[in-house]
Amino acid sequence: MATWNDFPQEIGLHILKIFSIDLVDDYRSPAQWEPVRPEEKNHVFTWPKSPPSLKSLSSAVLTCRAFHDALTRVIRIEDLPPYELLRSLQAQIIDIVTRDYGEPDILYVRDLYHRAGMFWKNSIVCEDRDYIVGLLQSLSAKSLLALLPHLEPWILNQATSTGWSMPLVMARNLPIDDGWPKYVMVCTVKEPNKGESSAFFADSPGLLEMGPSVEDTWWFFKVWRHLHEPWVLVNYREKKIFGGSVKPVFFEWEDIWEPESWRVVGEQITLGEYWRRDRVVHDNSDSESENSDTGC
Repeated sequence: MATWNDFPQEIGLHILKIFSIDLVDDYRSPAQWEPVRPEEKNHVFTWPKSPPSLKSLSSAVLTCRAFHDALTRVIRIEDLPPYELLRSLQAQIIDIVTRDYGEPDILYVRDLYHRAGMFWKNSIVCEDRDYIVGLLQSLSAKSLLALLPHLEPWILNQATSTGWSMPLVMARNLPIDDGWPKYVMVCTVKEPNKGESSAFFADSPGLLEMGPSVEDTWWFFKVWRHLHEPWVLVNYREKKIFGGSVKPVFFEWEDIWEPESWRVVGEQITLGEYWRRDRVVHDNSDSESENSDTGC
């Protein structure tokens, strides 16, 4: 039986080009923009399936060196290698949904992942800070909690040292461009339980958990919105997250993809069990197909 290596190079490249064209067409299909099926109400958060075309291309690129070279360098579709073309289309989706013409709409990471897959690993998205900043300012409260643990590489790559200390004592922050509306703040808390930092978090229960941590490991995320200002603390080194204004409780994760299994620090229950016991105020379902931001 003939194997792939038995084909002449020209035929192999032609087959891969047809394969790539089909993937691009699938990724551009209207079905890609259909709302994701709402998650069950008894689940805290479940990731939907990502676009099959992205998975197929990634698998093909990793199959062998010949496939990798063909899909990333040799074959051209619309003057781009298939790998670059799909990455560009992925970035375009994020650009479209995060484009701000005034007060930002609420976005849901389940819908974004359903349409664009792991967009936060796309170098086009990561290199332009406006993509992720625009996304952070628009995410629903529960989506913010689910996505932030995945953003560590982007955060560490974008952060710079700073001496600014209002209202927090900071070690590092994200220097948002002066022209960008100040909807988002991202910085580390240099001394969690001292001075200005202590005063800033005085009204938030349970923050003594930050005390034993190594300095400059807790990241503070705050989003300014019209009706509320959600904020969250994340410690990537210790794999902990404090829900802040969303859920004023510490959680720790082992599997970043399974929020249902995240543990509540100090209690023998999971985040899923905790969430069902006391539903989140700002975001009840995390699906655009439902009226999820119902308030209290």
